[in-house]
Amino acid sequence: MAIKIIKNIILMVLVAVSQLSFVCALPPIFQNINVALAVIVFLCVAYNFSYGAVYCLCLSAVLDLFSFYPYGLQLICYLLTLLALFHLYIKVFTNKSLYSLLLLMIFGVVINELLLVFSHQAYLFYKTNTLSTFDWRIFLRDRILWQMALNCGLTVLIFIGFNVFSKNFKAVFIDTTRR
Repeated sequence: MAIKIIKNIILMVLVAVSQLSFVCALPPIFQNINVALAVIVFLCVAYNFSYGAVYCLCLSAVLDLFSFYPYGLQLICYLLTLLALFHLYIKVFTNKSLYSLLLLMIFGVVINELLLVFSHQAYLFYKTNTLSTFDWRIFLRDRILWQMALNCGLTVLIFIGFNVFSKNFKAVFIDTTRR
């Protein structure tokens, strides 16, 4: 039990460090990748919701320390995104396939980014009592589309690595030729 906890803590630290230091050093286009969201969505599909929720709480608490958003904003946005994805996964996507994982990642990116933008704009309005200008075309092109593509690529890499070393995603075929 203690070894599992230590292993999970090390994985959380690695994800947080890669998000905070490695991704920031990449070229500007690749800085849109959200490693924490990719890992959280993957763990929710690969294991279960509570496992992903623990990672969500821990990772977003650490990432909130280093973000320019007010503290707790990323935590709330990640949790709301996780709840929305969980309901989508339960009601719409019923299997643990790569396609459902990629669609959940796309929905996760869109939900998370829209929650962050709307809540940040509301916070700025509360603080300054003025509406700030926001160009949705640039946000869609430069932020959401690139983040969807990069996070889907990262999710495919995680899926392949996990598929090689685990039996959670192995194909199960029903033999219909026997009578």
